[in-house]
Amino acid sequence: MAKAGHLGQFEDLAAATDHSDPGIDTAELAPGAWLALWGLRYRADLLRARVPADNRFFDAFAANGVLTAARAIDALVVALGAAALRPLDVRCPACPSLSADEAMLLEACADGAHFGAAAARRLTVEFLPPAAARIAAQFAAAAGVALDTAKLGWRAPTQAAHGWMRLSIAGGLN
Repeated sequence: MAKAGHLGQFEDLAAATDHSDPGIDTAELAPGAWLALWGLRYRADLLRARVPADNRFFDAFAANGVLTAARAIDALVVALGAAALRPLDVRCPACPSLSADEAMLLEACADGAHFGAAAARRLTVEFLPPAAARIAAQFAAAAGVALDTAKLGWRAPTQAAHGWMRLSIAGGLN
């Protein structure tokens, strides 16, 4: 399929047959997972509008000391938007519940942080052809490593290592 046929895989969510919800409230996410989710959602919204990553996107990560994660998540979302095999259920940044697709992407970042890109690739193949999955797994792992190194409580998407830690609101996250 030509690249133009893949652009905008986040746009036609109504065509997706599986809108399952793993039952996770985004308020329960560890700070690192929550920031990664916000980044995935916000960047997907920008991609839907065919707009490059903006200052708000990068500033939110920079305010929390993880600009490297912003670059990795930007590249991950662009890869998903360009080569996804099916429409993905990536919700708006304010949505209070996690979709199954979002949960799998967060798990790819978490697995990549702890076990390397090969662990992340086993999840990215759900969305992408094999070559694109290898590349996306590198980005997912890089995002997970950056969030883990910043000590944002990234053990797994639903487990905060430090329940007392809060993200900086200076980046305008809401």
